[in-house]
Amino acid sequence: MDTQGMHRYQNVVLKIMVLLFMLGGAGGCDKLLMRTDDNNRPEIKIRVQDDTPAVQTSQTFKAEVVDPDVGDSVAVSWTVTAGRLAKDTGDSVSWTAPNDTMSVEVTAIALDSKGARALAYKILHVGNSAPDITDFTVDQTSILNGNTVNLACTATDPDGHELMYQYSVVPNQGTLVHSDAHVSTATWTAPSSMPVESKVYKIIVSVKDVLGYSVADTVDIVVYFEYSSIWVVDSGQKRVSKYAGNGQLILTASESFSKPVAVTNNIDESYGCYVADYEAGSIYKIGADGETLLSYTGVNNVIDIAVHNDTRTVWAISTDDNSLTVFDGFTDAEIKRVYGIENPRQIIINQASDDVWIVETGNNRIVNFKAENLPYSLPDTVTGRNTLVFPSDTSSAYLNAPFGSYVRNQTNQILYVSDKNDNQVERLEWRDGGYKRDKNPISIMPLRPMYASVSLLANRGWTVFVMSTNGKIVLFPEEDDRNIMTAAGDYRFEYPHALATDESNCEFWVGDNGTTQLVKIKIQPDYTFKAETIVSGFVFIEDVVINK
Repeated sequence: MDTQGMHRYQNVVLKIMVLLFMLGGAGGCDKLLMRTDDNNRPEIKIRVQDDTPAVQTSQTFKAEVVDPDVGDSVAVSWTVTAGRLAKDTGDSVSWTAPNDTMSVEVTAIALDSKGARALAYKILHVGNSAPDITDFTVDQTSILNGNTVNLACTATDPDGHELMYQYSVVPNQGTLVHSDAHVSTATWTAPSSMPVESKVYKIIVSVKDVLGYSVADTVDIVVYFEYSSIWVVDSGQKRVSKYAGNGQLILTASESFSKPVAVTNNIDESYGCYVADYEAGSIYKIGADGETLLSYTGVNNVIDIAVHNDTRTVWAISTDDNSLTVFDGFTDAEIKRVYGIENPRQIIINQASDDVWIVETGNNRIVNFKAENLPYSLPDTVTGRNTLVFPSDTSSAYLNAPFGSYVRNQTNQILYVSDKNDNQVERLEWRDGGYKRDKNPISIMPLRPMYASVSLLANRGWTVFVMSTNGKIVLFPEEDDRNIMTAAGDYRFEYPHALATDESNCEFWVGDNGTTQLVKIKIQPDYTFKAETIVSGFVFIEDVVINK
């Protein structure tokens, strides 16, 4: 071949090499660039640490090179379409991603010592790490309607970007105040009125970086009305909790109880309560927020408590020394300790007439004190001569294991006593300036009554409600005790142990330890009942009180 022919041949080969190089750059990895008759091309692959690196992160690229020809040395060079290489030659190089999201093409070219070339490439998708919310807090998870909570979000960005915050509430009610997108705190004021007794709202915070990557978190807030909320004593779980009128859990008291057994209203602390702890021998004053305010000690085996609103006195009965102890709610001092009662079971107070009633099962009688002119109105020891008791003498005994009593908070009202073993409900009526038993007991045969109470039934007037040990309910008009009927309903009680009465609308909270549920029932005008709310999750319900 002459010189001109050789030049034409070399030009053709060169064009083929260029074409192959272009095809290699556009088509993928491991492409041949040049091969001579006596030299094989090297083989090359790229290994990266992360195919989807975050912005501005660093990693190492490695080239895996194999040359079929023994003795050939191979040099590797690198190019990238974005980001920064620490160097552009070598089997491994360090690379830093750009500060924005994009696709980056990484190319490695292998050139052996005889001029044969091969290339490999890989596409990296540079992304951005989303912000990380490390904490989202609210200073109260349960609040009264119309009250305000403070919200605070703590977040970081792995890429060091500036963060922006956005708050929202579902459903979109109340007033949310967030001053600026760069501020991590906000406040939310609950609506002042709601169509239900409590409602759960979700507060949502969304945190976004400057590249638009975001993360969100939520916190639930219970908004409730205090009126008609309830305190529930669960001795099995050693806890006392507040629930809204529709059964929504509001909070659990922070005190570590040993065996809480009784609860009563705390009028001074706006829907707080007093709790009697049988094993601790203490009475705890609990605020509306569930925190312990103070405690009265030295009341061993305290079994029940009551509060007289006008004098702010706390009354407690104990089975340890069979005593009644009265504390001053203003000074927290003990006013008086009265002995001479036997195995007391229950204490109630008529706030209108200042009458204090104690059910005394050991002597099968009811003891009456006055919650005024203290401590002079209280004896040191109950003898029957210095204290009003029913029955007044043992020869006229008519009670057999009295269990519970009830009187409306109005003057001159009937006191009802559940006389369990006689299967009767006894009545003490106000006559001629004092209480007298001048009517026959109401027979509830064959039921063993545990609780009797009175409430106002629509279109029916005052109605007496009696619950038995087996869960049966009987009703009768207060003015017509001959019209006794068993109430049918949509819930089957098994072992009732606690009862709280709403006198205004014939609603009753029943703690049923057979089903381990707390149930609110409403008596209908036809004397049937409907279970309006059922709350589960209890072990043993000892007592319930309604906040009024």
